[in-house]
Amino acid sequence: MRHAYTVSRDEPHTRRFEHLYRIIPSGRMTPRLTELSICAEMFFHGPFHTPIQQEIQASGERIILVATGTGVGPLF
Repeated sequence: MRHAYTVSRDEPHTRRFEHLYRIIPSGRMTPRLTELSICAEMFFHGPFHTPIQQEIQASGERIILVATGTGVGPLF
């Protein structure tokens, strides 16, 4: 399969996605994810699409966005 480098991929027709992550032992989420079995069902909710628009003041003249690594793609 050829696709852009990313830490996640989706299968819209099955409504599933895969996500690569690093386990942070003291973290709040990744230890819970390690307890799940493969193909365990999870539910996610938004805001989706462009939630940053809610954070930007209409009077703002400039917006500065910073990203590295895999964050560059979504930022673009």
